[in-house]
Amino acid sequence: MVFVATAGRPYYLAGLYVPLAAAGALRLQRRRETAPSRRRWLIWLGYGLSVASAAAVLILSVSIARPDVGERIAQRAATAYYALPTERGERTVVFGESYIVTAYVDGYSKRYQQPEAYSTNRSYGYFPPPPAGDDTVLYVGRDPGALRTYFADVRTVGDVGDDMHAYLLTGQRQSWDEIWPRVRTLTREELEEVFQKYQRAVIEVGKTWDWSGYADHFTEDAKYVEHAMGNWKAAKTSASGSFRR
Repeated sequence: MVFVATAGRPYYLAGLYVPLAAAGALRLQRRRETAPSRRRWLIWLGYGLSVASAAAVLILSVSIARPDVGERIAQRAATAYYALPTERGERTVVFGESYIVTAYVDGYSKRYQQPEAYSTNRSYGYFPPPPAGDDTVLYVGRDPGALRTYFADVRTVGDVGDDMHAYLLTGQRQSWDEIWPRVRTLTREELEEVFQKYQRAVIEVGKTWDWSGYADHFTEDAKYVEHAMGNWKAAKTSASGSFRR
C-alpha cells in the first residue's frame, strides 16, 4: 500500500520476493514433516506446482524480453540526427520523452557518436537545460506534448519504433531558461512541497495583508481565476510582483 500511495513502481518490491519465498518454503517443509502420511502427496504436489510455475515465468520472461530495444531506439535516433544538415545538426538538441528513452540514447551515444541527450522527465529534469545557442530539438518519443508550445514548427522526421517517432522542432520562441522549469516533470513529493509553500503564503497574507509574497508564486503569464473578484492576469514588474485585471 505504501508503494501505491507514493506512486512507486511495482518492481520496487522485487527485493521482498526472496524472503517471502523462503518463508513459504519453510512453512511447506514444516507441514510436510507434521502432515499425516496419507496427505504428504499434497505437499509434494505443491512443491511440483511451485517449481513448474517458477520455471514457466522464467522462460516466459526471457522469451518476451527484448534486449535490443534500447540500442534500436538509439540507432534510429542517430539516423534521424545525422540526416539533418550539418549546420542545423550543430544547433540541435536530442530530447527524450521519458527518462528511459533518454537513458537509451545516452547509453549508446559513444557508439553512434551522438551528443548527450536531454529530458525534462523525472530526474533528468534536474540537470541543466541545453545551451542557449541550441535552438532546434530532435524529440524522440510518442508526442512532443507541452514542448510544442515553445516552437513554431513541429514535423516528423523518422520512425523510432514502439509507437515512437523522431520529431524536429524548429523556431524556438523562448529561451531554455524559461522553457525548462515549465515543462519539467516533478515528482509527487516536489509538487506537495510547492503546494505547502503556497498554503503558507496564503496564511501569511491573512496575517499581514501583504500580497507580494503571494504573487511571487505565479509566473509572469499566469491567468488567475477568482470566484468573487473575477479573472486577473499577472503583471510582475519587480520581485514583489502584483496582479491586475
